[in-house]
Amino acid sequence: MAATEPPPPAYRPLRYEEDWRVLRTSTRAADLWDPVKFIPLNAEGTSFLSLGGEVRLRLELFNPPGFGLRGTPVEDFLLSRTYLHADVHVGELLRAFVQVGLADQTGRDTPTLPTDRNGFDLAQGFVDVVPLDTAELGLNLRIGRQEMTYGTNRLFALRDAANWRRNYDGFRATVRSGEVRLDGFWVRPVLIGPGSLDDRSDDREQFWGVYTVVPARVLPEGRADLFYLGIDRRSATFALGTAPEVRHTFGTRLWGNPAPWNYELEAIFQTGTFGNQAIRAWTLASNVTYTFTNVPLTPTLGLRLTAASGDDDPSDGVLETFNPLFPNPTAVSPAAAVSPTNFFEIHPSLELHPARNLTFNLDWNVLWKLATRDAIYRPPGLAILTSRTSNNQSWIGHQLVAQSQWQIDRHLSLVAVYVYFFSGNAITDAGGRDLEFVGSWLTYRF
Repeated sequence: MAATEPPPPAYRPLRYEEDWRVLRTSTRAADLWDPVKFIPLNAEGTSFLSLGGEVRLRLELFNPPGFGLRGTPVEDFLLSRTYLHADVHVGELLRAFVQVGLADQTGRDTPTLPTDRNGFDLAQGFVDVVPLDTAELGLNLRIGRQEMTYGTNRLFALRDAANWRRNYDGFRATVRSGEVRLDGFWVRPVLIGPGSLDDRSDDREQFWGVYTVVPARVLPEGRADLFYLGIDRRSATFALGTAPEVRHTFGTRLWGNPAPWNYELEAIFQTGTFGNQAIRAWTLASNVTYTFTNVPLTPTLGLRLTAASGDDDPSDGVLETFNPLFPNPTAVSPAAAVSPTNFFEIHPSLELHPARNLTFNLDWNVLWKLATRDAIYRPPGLAILTSRTSNNQSWIGHQLVAQSQWQIDRHLSLVAVYVYFFSGNAITDAGGRDLEFVGSWLTYRF
């Protein structure tokens, strides 16, 4: 019997993580894009070029945007983006990855977000120097513009829901030994310019840290993330005001997948300074799911609990508002209505699989402010309502979320989501009201 060939790699959220060397000796039936996924540059195929890209159209409708506090009754608009990349490997020790793109929007009535539009620009452009890459040990130094994400995306996410993803300029060093991986980095976030080829490093902000993943054998299928992150911003804004911020974040995440269970527990503490105030903030989170494998629709039940501190006494010289740094804007709501700051969340969920390539999710979030005298925040960390405008109420509200994802084929996917946010008295007492959100996006990857 002939040996079964390994399948081609799946398209990854971080496109530079794809490894197309499997096509070097493949004799399987070719995919449409196989001729550009592995282009040998020498006879042995140890040097090669891989090309790829993504095109996405995203439609969003808000009724009303911002809980009606912005004076716009209904808003609908279309976002479009295109990314193209080239991945060049020169032998086993050198690699260059370049990704360019452009983004545009049509129909938004409220002020255009910086992430809505970007002329032709460099999304990623880095060089990897790989002095060692074996099954037992790996060493790598990456220099240039790059995307990064670790763990649950709680503290720095790709910002994929936005029209232009988040990227950084700087360097990252990686050491891997068996099941242990250690990353260290120093970067500056990239500011989006109004034209083409004008994105640049934000010289008002720097971000550094160390992130490691190690086995945690006392837990079933256990892993542990241990991390330190530092950020220095010349200007940061909370309900307390605007001032320079230097914040140090220490955290750990325990996680595993002893099927049919999946679990993660995360604890984060922050210290530092905000102007002349000290910083003491924290977040605690848990997420547990169970999958019924021998039941029709293969349902997965989940329960997520999250709490992030807020500042209940603006006069005590201590800022207790948790800063999620560079979070996923849809971490709390697909409508990006609330940021994971100064809140407590109870979040049960249900996932179903009506067909092999079709997934349906139903979620219910219940949300409170943890500190009534602090603000309700929205991505990317802006105060929606202070204690004065929300009348010291703590009930933010609850939301129902229905989402379906259809993987039409290997390249094409379609997602549709509906959100109804029942606003609590922390919002309605300030003149806000319930919010509806409808979103749908079609993505083609190659």
